[in-house]
Amino acid sequence: MMSSVNFFTFKWGTKYGSEYVNRLYNSLKIHYHGKFKMFCITDDFEGIDKDIYYINYNNWDEFNYSKDRVFTREKLILFDKFSFGKNVWLDLDILIHDNITDMLNVKSSKPVFIWNHWNPLSKSYDWYGKGSSCHVNSSVVMWEGKNGLPVLELLRDKKEEAFFTYKSLDKFLFYQCHRKGMLEYWKKDLISNYNRESFIKKGNISIFNTSHLINNKGIKEIAFELDEAEGWAKEIWTSYS
Repeated sequence: MMSSVNFFTFKWGTKYGSEYVNRLYNSLKIHYHGKFKMFCITDDFEGIDKDIYYINYNNWDEFNYSKDRVFTREKLILFDKFSFGKNVWLDLDILIHDNITDMLNVKSSKPVFIWNHWNPLSKSYDWYGKGSSCHVNSSVVMWEGKNGLPVLELLRDKKEEAFFTYKSLDKFLFYQCHRKGMLEYWKKDLISNYNRESFIKKGNISIFNTSHLINNKGIKEIAFELDEAEGWAKEIWTSYS
């Protein structure tokens, strides 16, 4: 029997409403067949389902740097605060549309991230510093016990260099943690990118991140948030109300 899993999501500011949190929770009740708890780290718990555990975001971030540097570094603090059992963090802009029980019922010696298989791998892959490419995505991440702590400790140890160099957490993960062999990755067929893969339903989870609206050629791309999607995605997401 699988032990209970802790799921976490973050919501701060006004970009996403409470319906994003509640629908994510309801999708887990359908597509994860095991015991679990869901936690929301947020600065505003209004409208969020009473069965979701509340963690105060205002007392969370330990790094005294601008939010536009190593953006979403708050996620890594989970590796320290919850360094026991099996845990998964989920971004709000994802859509779970198939059973994820078997996906999570695996052993890992390192934290499991998404590899951006939809992005072409450029020459910057082996570059020590900072390039335009990024092939690590932190929208769905699983860790067990203390196996994520080395990633957080690297950021703590190299924080001055990291916050000077990297705008996003994902780029820090790609250019530093990936090349050091600190990460594992989900199988390619489990997670897809709705906005990068022709809005097609693929895998068990679709991510909708719109943080890269300008591609490497400087061209603005068409991208939809979950609440803007149509067709199958809208039908599934609204069914979780």
